[in-house]
Amino acid sequence: MCSSDLKTESLPSNLRLDIAQAGWVRSVVIGSNPEAFAHALAALKPAYASDLEGFAGLPASEQPIAEIFWMLHHPELSIDVRADLPRIRKDSFIDTYRDNWWCGANQKYMRSSRPDPLPSVQFLTAAETGSSERELEDLSAAGIAPAFFAHETADWATAHPNDPRNPEALALAVKSARYSCTDDQSSKYSARAFRLLHTHYPNSEWAKRTPYWFK
Repeated sequence: MCSSDLKTESLPSNLRLDIAQAGWVRSVVIGSNPEAFAHALAALKPAYASDLEGFAGLPASEQPIAEIFWMLHHPELSIDVRADLPRIRKDSFIDTYRDNWWCGANQKYMRSSRPDPLPSVQFLTAAETGSSERELEDLSAAGIAPAFFAHETADWATAHPNDPRNPEALALAVKSARYSCTDDQSSKYSARAFRLLHTHYPNSEWAKRTPYWFK
């Protein structure tokens, strides 16, 4: 996925927005450079602009967790460019039918995160096809949204136990497994995030609001 494609007026603004949004999320998930998409996303969706600009001003070591914390509050964010109807629920609100964040790369509501093989597209160069295949492999390794969130927030909380965002981040990561896809990895990481929340922050409001973890 290339951010330079978003400068063309040959695509309608709604499609450019979908591409910018998916590109930004993918960049965060695979540890690429999200700023390449952040500028386009901010221009196409001004409501995101101040937050995206704020991430760019953070030290490199703190930027990923800040982006993930923000993503946990925005279930409309996904690695996918939708080919079907747009998400019905308003931004920042959980969809009770689990249309939140993302499942596996190139898959919808499946219990496997293995990406489908890329179809043959003649206008792509061999280098572009190879880049796309590597990106799908990286996305598959990162896992579905609940697995990614729980793994990243638990790792951060373990390394930075005094970060005041930890209880909320861990609780929201656990909650994401209730309202998105699940698999064996997400169950394992959700349980870990739940244990960290209740072991290290047992008296927090977020621990009290999170009595269960989800398989």
